[in-house]
Amino acid sequence: MTEYTIDDLVPVGRLTTVRDDGFIRFIADESIERATEVFLIFPDHRVFLVTICDRKQYGGKDFVRFEEPEVSGEVRSVRQARVMLPPDEMQAASTPDLIGWHVTDGAGQCGEVTGMFYNGAHQVLNVRLADDRIIMLPWVDEWVSGRDDASRTLTVPRLGEMTEL
Repeated sequence: MTEYTIDDLVPVGRLTTVRDDGFIRFIADESIERATEVFLIFPDHRVFLVTICDRKQYGGKDFVRFEEPEVSGEVRSVRQARVMLPPDEMQAASTPDLIGWHVTDGAGQCGEVTGMFYNGAHQVLNVRLADDRIIMLPWVDEWVSGRDDASRTLTVPRLGEMTEL
């Protein structure tokens, strides 16, 4: 079990309003689309490790619900809590699950994301090309210039440079 101090954790947002259905308003400083376990830090310095079990939007605002039912009551009584993650989990939590997404160089579909991993600096995508070769694509702005959530497509204009190696 890894131990953390408050100084080790990275703030990613805060919790505010609690709805009657148990969902709590989450105001994000950082995107944590894939995070499931987070630390909640209350104003009186209590710390809870909790599990996000559901996410919804109401009126365009993000809300979360936790497996631990007592969290709603705690947030309701103090009206706020900071949401934090350990730094080693921050990158993985903020990267969306891209497995199954299409990869294009702008001229047409060229491949599909079949896996992803964190290399210590950034996420790396495993991409199976149309000719069945697999390349490793860094998930950084220099390589991935666009993301279309509706079509689940990543645009990689310099894909040819990666396949020439």
